[in-house]
Amino acid sequence: MKMSAALIDYTVFILTYALCSNLLAAQACARLVAMIFNYFVVKRLVFCSGEEVVKTFPKYAALALFSGSVSYLLIRGLTSFSPLPVLAAKAIVESLIFFANFAIQREFIFVKQTESRQSTSI
Repeated sequence: MKMSAALIDYTVFILTYALCSNLLAAQACARLVAMIFNYFVVKRLVFCSGEEVVKTFPKYAALALFSGSVSYLLIRGLTSFSPLPVLAAKAIVESLIFFANFAIQREFIFVKQTESRQSTSI
């Protein structure tokens, strides 16, 4: 599932970057498209969350905005201070960010129904 979102992200990134040669525009377009697809996939299939979209999507979007900003800054830094091309820098950065994003989604965004009920009843 995550591979599908990554494929979407990279495809949109490559196409946008090829059209405008603007890292920020390519990163923003890729994140937006992949975020919408990925939200519904991870909500249902990965975390099996039954929580309402109005509760989870704002948190998910905030995480996507934050991690996208961090990713942009790290890609910009890597391409400025090393001979790495943009796509290689993106692959390195996104691989590192993936693990943090997954943990944050699991612990704070798509909390299992039984866990959220237990914490509110205590």
